[in-house]
Amino acid sequence: VNELFLVRRYAAKLQYELVLHRGDLQAELEDFLAFARRARTDRNVTKADYVREIRKLVPTLQHYETGKNLDQKM
Repeated sequence: VNELFLVRRYAAKLQYELVLHRGDLQAELEDFLAFARRARTDRNVTKADYVREIRKLVPTLQHYETGKNLDQKM
């Protein structure tokens, strides 16, 4: 399984979760996109920050920190 496949699969799941379970989330999406834009240049943003922001959109997200990155899991 390559990284691009996993990203696409996660993006599809995220979109499904947003539409099915949360309805109209335009404001929340705009907030997340603003966070993501800021995070591109802010070196203090952590993985935990991303998880927190994504959970605002997808409350069913269950992230378990293993201390490994995607390459180490493969």
